[in-house]
Amino acid sequence: MITRTLTAALAAAGMSFAAASPALAQAGAGAQGQAQGQMQVEPIDNSELTDAQVEAFIEAATSIQAVIAEYQPQLQAAESQEDAAALQQEAQGQLVIAVEEAGLTASQYQRIAAAAQTDEEVAARLQAEAQSQSESGR
Repeated sequence: MITRTLTAALAAAGMSFAAASPALAQAGAGAQGQAQGQMQVEPIDNSELTDAQVEAFIEAATSIQAVIAEYQPQLQAAESQEDAAALQQEAQGQLVIAVEEAGLTASQYQRIAAAAQTDEEVAARLQAEAQSQSESGR
């Protein structure tokens, strides 16, 4: 059960900023018309991925989930397209801060997220770290 929950959480948290923005935009009133194309990101190779980056990614992903959970209801309740756009911009800034406070750049986070979707070894390392952080209460 814990593994299934962690896998689901990892899948949700593994989204890059390009994927998080449309999710936030869809929650905003009238913001769905915005361009939602995703940029192609070169996944990081497992051999390049350090343990510190794995730990930082999980910390950032947890913070990103919290930002999305905080802003989605606000975007859904936005009374105008302008309000929704302002909230989305604010949320995007919070996403960047969450990643940088964890010790990664946005580019590093995106590369790790891309690798998690295509490389089973990277996904397994991330899942193991997520479980470790969950068990230690981080």
